Amino acid sequence: MNYNKRIYSFDVFDTCLVRLCGSASNVFDILSAKLFPDNEQLRKIFIALRTEVDCPTLEAAYNAIGNIMKLPLPVNEMVKLEMATEHSMLKPVRATKQLIDKLRIKNGCNIVFLTDMYLPSNFIRMVLTDNGLYKEGDKLVVSGEKGVWKYDGTMFHYVKEAEGITYRHWHHWGDNHHSDYIVPRRLGIHAHLLRYDYLYFEQKWQDIICTASYQYPSILAGVSRAIRLSVGTIEYQNNFVSDITAPFITSWICTILNDAQHRNIERIYFCARDMHSHYHIAKVLSPYFPDIEPKYIFISRKSLYSGNPLIIKYLEQEGVASAESVALADAVSSGNTLHTINQLLTQNGYTPIAHFYCINGKWGADMGKGETDKEQFTEDNQHAQYILLDRHIATTANNALERTIENIVFHEILPSLNYHGTTTTYVRHGNTIRPQLSDDCNWQFAGFSHHDIKNNNDSLLTTFADAYAATGLIAYSDKILEYIALPTLVQFIDNPPKVYLHYLHIFQLDGTPFVNKRYRPNRWKRGSSAYTFSSYTLQILRKVKKKLYGLLTR
Repeated sequence: MNYNKRIYSFDVFDTCLVRLCGSASNVFDILSAKLFPDNEQLRKIFIALRTEVDCPTLEAAYNAIGNIMKLPLPVNEMVKLEMATEHSMLKPVRATKQLIDKLRIKNGCNIVFLTDMYLPSNFIRMVLTDNGLYKEGDKLVVSGEKGVWKYDGTMFHYVKEAEGITYRHWHHWGDNHHSDYIVPRRLGIHAHLLRYDYLYFEQKWQDIICTASYQYPSILAGVSRAIRLSVGTIEYQNNFVSDITAPFITSWICTILNDAQHRNIERIYFCARDMHSHYHIAKVLSPYFPDIEPKYIFISRKSLYSGNPLIIKYLEQEGVASAESVALADAVSSGNTLHTINQLLTQNGYTPIAHFYCINGKWGADMGKGETDKEQFTEDNQHAQYILLDRHIATTANNALERTIENIVFHEILPSLNYHGTTTTYVRHGNTIRPQLSDDCNWQFAGFSHHDIKNNNDSLLTTFADAYAATGLIAYSDKILEYIALPTLVQFIDNPPKVYLHYLHIFQLDGTPFVNKRYRPNRWKRGSSAYTFSSYTLQILRKVKKKLYGLLTR
């Protein structure tokens, strides 16, 4: 027995690694879609059996399932497919990796990984190694192979005897209150809970009842949680983007790509500058829509109204003015941009183009136009597709959705955090037409550089989009947009949970904090603890305050 040897051990799943799809049972949902893509009933039967069977190894689990239902593949192939699916779902927890790296440097020690798991050790070791968690000299103990478990303490006793150590020189980290905290503490081990709980909206999504075999609300929650825990370096931004920005714009882009595919549109141009991050998301999703090419185009109302004759040359150069079927995509539209471009195209013998934009309603195609003016937009509007939010406004308490539509910052600036100025005009450079950009990037984050915030934003969004597609959410994007992403955005603007607010507290426009108790253009007067009440509750509180003040001043 070595009384001076120290040992540091870590639980694996939900401590070192998290699943993109959330729970382990959701892996079975995704696996069932591969096995029975056209049979919902068989999918449900398989998921139920795979969830309920309790075996120490995968081989034993599939042998047991094969005794009840006919497997579409031999047992060994089923095992390989599940491990491949599991591998694609696993992401490292950034904070745990940093802790492990710190322990290695400070103490020069090896790490022991412990898990109550049916997956084989060579697979788990490979995933840990691939994610930079397992190093040469580390140890891994898997319950299914050793016949010992954390939950009853036998695994800790096994490691103690194998390593020849005492419990009092042992530190263990894990997420399970019983297996990783209570049990090791009873043995005299220094136990530490590492809990990476679901945030407010993620938990709320998991509570949505879904009758389909594919639990898309729960899987979406898993994607958001895994991305904010594994990607990026700024926690406040990770929380906001993963739960509010990314689900909304990724689902929206999926819906317009799907619609464009049905309409045989060959290219979608994402308009500078508000759609920069959207464009990168579209590129991530483009393998699932191989007939559509996403492009980024430097265009603005200012450049279109400049009267520069090079505009049409620029549109020809970029392929907007062509015989092909193309479309523009923008965050918010009044209809003017589409109308002006289509006028130019028609005058020069080209076919009018289609237009996708995110927000309709007060910011829709008819905003601020009289009846006479509306007529000239009729033809253009036939080419436009947008989220029809009007029908939700009447049923939304206190017009929260209407305020969401009006809040341009949440649609134009925060999603992309545009990195360049507005397109002002065009100049000829040899045989190329180049856009001229102003220097008017007006957002800042106190204590952070534009570069760090923008890079972190785009890394979160593109990784989220990749996970969104990999988990199969792409097939449910219309439901996610309407029933999850949009209601989440509306609730946040009307009644913002505190966990997401710090990101906006450090957000500034033109040097002025965006969160401001006094209303100013492009400012948000919610954000302090008092302002996290819903608008309806605030109205009641103000009335009570007014009555109390009246009583006290009599």
